[in-house]
Amino acid sequence: MPKIVDVEERRTSIARACWRVIVREGIAGLTTRALAREAGVGTGVIFHYFADKDEIVNAAFELLADEFRDQLRARVATARDSLERLRLVARSNLPLDRDRFDEFGVWLSMWAHTYTSEPLRLRQRELYQGWREILANLVRDAISDGLIRPDLDPDLAAIQLAGLTDGLIVELLLDPERPELAGRAAASVDALIDTWALSGDRTSSSQR
Repeated sequence: MPKIVDVEERRTSIARACWRVIVREGIAGLTTRALAREAGVGTGVIFHYFADKDEIVNAAFELLADEFRDQLRARVATARDSLERLRLVARSNLPLDRDRFDEFGVWLSMWAHTYTSEPLRLRQRELYQGWREILANLVRDAISDGLIRPDLDPDLAAIQLAGLTDGLIVELLLDPERPELAGRAAASVDALIDTWALSGDRTSSSQR
């Protein structure tokens, strides 16, 4: 009796293998042979589940986005209030440990790939719009709860937070041999949010 293969499970397995190759070799090193070897399958098997390499990269990107959303939900669940929820979500967009470092290495490679992949560029743009909306809504919640200045523009605050964390991502990935940068990066996010918080709700990063 032929073995029954779960199509989605096999696609996910190949997408994860795609991550691992990108972490080691970058997008340029993502050859069909390297991917098949990493996934433990023949090249013909890969193209039974995907039309081409771009579709594999897109699937890996979507899987990465799904896992990022799952991590956000887990972080939000631990927050005491809307201000802490904003801090936790903003910090989640930083590679502060080894696993996250590898994950953001894949993100960075994906960003570079948007210059040659129109579908991926459009999807990246859509996800970034969604990310800024998440941040803006969290700011609105904190304003409604009386924890952030009511005169703050939530959409502008979201752009500032997204821009800050994007810059910190690059700095952290370029200098992985300096572990103290992770603490400084998190403190930088806190410092920006502290400029918005009402005085009684500001907390130094050393106290959290």
